[in-house]
Amino acid sequence: MKIYQEFYDSKTKHYVYEFFGFKIKVKNKYSVLYEYIDKKTDAILNVFDNYYDITKCPKAKFELREKQLEILKFKRIEKICKQHNLTYWLEGGTLLGAIRHGGFIPWDDDMDICMPRNDYEKMLQLLIKEFENDPTYYVRQRAVKLNYYQIRIRKHKINIGLDIFPVDEYYKSNLDTDEIEEITLARKKALKAFKRKWKERRMNEKEVAQSKKDLRLFTNKFIMKNNKPKSENPALFYGIDFPYDNAKKYTAMNHETVYPLKEVYFEDVKCFIPNDTHTYLKNLYGNYMRFPR
Repeated sequence: MKIYQEFYDSKTKHYVYEFFGFKIKVKNKYSVLYEYIDKKTDAILNVFDNYYDITKCPKAKFELREKQLEILKFKRIEKICKQHNLTYWLEGGTLLGAIRHGGFIPWDDDMDICMPRNDYEKMLQLLIKEFENDPTYYVRQRAVKLNYYQIRIRKHKINIGLDIFPVDEYYKSNLDTDEIEEITLARKKALKAFKRKWKERRMNEKEVAQSKKDLRLFTNKFIMKNNKPKSENPALFYGIDFPYDNAKKYTAMNHETVYPLKEVYFEDVKCFIPNDTHTYLKNLYGNYMRFPR
């Protein structure tokens, strides 16, 4: 007897799934299959979480490791930040890799960093100048057809590179959970309003420039409440042009979660990370010491 098989019953117009001899009929081809896969995945992850230390995963090998080592050539980005006194910190899977693996997550193939908005804008101009005569890499400030404005440095013909995301300052500090939730909701409203005005499509340079101005306009209107004076240690929130916010429970954080920045080694490069990495990573991934699905 097969553990699992699938076939289509043309008479009843249902898909039939058989698990360990039990047959189930459904109209939606994938619902039961996905449920079955989810249960198997949970069982496998449970074994991994209980019997294997994720921090001891071996480094990537072969082509993936070659990509990772190629990305580390972006030490020049860290050098630019130092030369111009620009602030950055590791973000997302790169931060997780630094804390959990001392470098790249074994299955990761890019690097992510965050920068305060003002430094982010300065960095864009510096990078355009840095790579204008370099045929190996290119600098992109907007996805071709999407409203994603993060800086992306990529190597031509090979899908490797580094992403830089903008972070904005709020006008208050020491936010409680309700206020963080409020900013998260306000940010969604701002992004929705922005996307209503600017549909996701190709834009010319003039349209990109105007849409970036509107990003600030909608941020001020919905989140900043029209430029109230900022506190000395303002809370932070991901800019509405930050593309991956759906993965985050909250899109705002207190000043002390990020500052003062700390330094750790990422592979062989000394990099800055948020002050409270536990809170930062917990917001991103929940239990970040578990194996991902």
